[in-house]
Amino acid sequence: SYMMNLAGDVANHQGSWKRYGNYDDSTGFNFYPSLLIDQFRVEFSFREALVNSHIFIGLVDSMRNHDIGMNKTGTNEVEHICREKAGQTIADWVCRNWPEWRQHKRDI
Repeated sequence: SYMMNLAGDVANHQGSWKRYGNYDDSTGFNFYPSLLIDQFRVEFSFREALVNSHIFIGLVDSMRNHDIGMNKTGTNEVEHICREKAGQTIADWVCRNWPEWRQHKRDI
């Protein structure tokens, strides 16, 4: 799973390797690693923006407060924390904006 993730969608989607090169009659398929690396850069930029957002910082604070509270009470409330508004807001935002943001970065 980790190694498949490192290869991006080349390893996860059949035929996606075609996006990262071109076919030449004389040499066959020419793979351009920079096209794949650009995809990773776009994803990293997105993750960086997400992690620096106030919503994500609020999620980290919620998790920290949960851990402090769990250490005091000895109870496990991870499911409750994962369902909190900050986590849901991040998930909703990512699902809504990721495809458009990714396409925009490809067009640049």
